[in-house]
Amino acid sequence: MPTNIRIIQTQDFVRAKPDGVLDLATSRDLLKNLATESETAGKYLLLVDTRGANVRLSTLDNIELGTAVA
Repeated sequence: MPTNIRIIQTQDFVRAKPDGVLDLATSRDLLKNLATESETAGKYLLLVDTRGANVRLSTLDNIELGTAVA
């Protein structure tokens, strides 16, 4: 069975405030929009890759972003 996979890289959604701190609200909204676009474009499995983030993502940040996508 064919599978469509879309990888979302951190530069696609992670945003920082001018002081370098994660802007969680903006990042969450961008990630939700990307997930919605993937859902309407077809059935995709999403992989969110946060390894290249320029800001530090805490465990709670990752959980909140994951919850937003779910």
